[in-house]
Amino acid sequence: MKWNGKLFGLIAALLLAPASQVGAGDIHDAAGAGDEFKLKELLKQKPELLNEQEPDGSTAMHVAARLGQTEIVALLLTYKASITVTNKDGLTPLQMARLRNHPKIVDLLLAANPSAEDKMMVLRDALHEAIMKNQPDKARSILDNNPGLDLANAKNLMENTALHFAAFAGNLDLVKYLLGKQGKADARNKEGNTPLHAAAATGHRDVVELLLEQKVAINETNLMGVTALHLAADRGHEEVVKCLVDHNADVNATGKSGVTPLLVAAEKGHLNVGRLLLDHQAGINALGDKMATPLHFAVRNGDLRFVELLLAYKPDLTKKTVDGLTALALANQKGFVAVVDMLKKAGAKE
Repeated sequence: MKWNGKLFGLIAALLLAPASQVGAGDIHDAAGAGDEFKLKELLKQKPELLNEQEPDGSTAMHVAARLGQTEIVALLLTYKASITVTNKDGLTPLQMARLRNHPKIVDLLLAANPSAEDKMMVLRDALHEAIMKNQPDKARSILDNNPGLDLANAKNLMENTALHFAAFAGNLDLVKYLLGKQGKADARNKEGNTPLHAAAATGHRDVVELLLEQKVAINETNLMGVTALHLAADRGHEEVVKCLVDHNADVNATGKSGVTPLLVAAEKGHLNVGRLLLDHQAGINALGDKMATPLHFAVRNGDLRFVELLLAYKPDLTKKTVDGLTALALANQKGFVAVVDMLKKAGAKE
């Protein structure tokens, strides 16, 4: 029998090859698969794998937290695996478990003495989520179980606090509760909006009234120069507009573009809001974009009822836009015959 040289070389290579090397990928695979036996064997052979990181910065603990392997997380904790190491996205295992919605793992890691920053971030996000999902009992539990953390004023990436979310959701009881936890009623987010802006924009009059009782600045503007009254007028929240003007909100406040609440109401066609503002001395000839007055906006929309409302308050019919158009000229240009007739009867001239 003749030996095949190539076959002999292959067999020799296999026989003489060293035992396979244990690498970081093996422990990550075991963690992801929930294989406790393999994980124990790997750590027995090579303990330094415990906190070994993959190219994306993940440890075995990250993998288990991401995939919801509760038993593996518990096992890794008995080996004193790090829970503070971050992956390339800057996430710890605790933050990973929170993002992937694995509450049992979150509880395990919270009990493992995470960093104060890590704990604050995760509980803050859990609190905000509970508020937005209308889970007030859960929100209160998070606050009550962590008295040493100022969660009521913790800000997320957009710098919103729990009060911003509760005001936006219109949860009056939770707003009261957060205020009782020293939540700051005048907190500003990244866009400069306060909880009052949030409540006004979403039409929650009861929350607006409560916040005003806290002496928040009613005419506070966001970074665009917009007040709570602008937002309520823009969305047609008549009851909120009434509440604000009854509390002496500035009906002629101008945003950075010079827009007043009446201009906003006219543009959006919110008739009752417009009437409320006019009854509280809103400027009938206020100038907005391209020097247009509220009447120009109503005419442009062909809004006969709003035009009629404005005419009752004696606007200046000679005002022209930057394009040289009076309200009558604009109505003619648009072909709104009924609006043209109404303006002429009010004294508008060609």
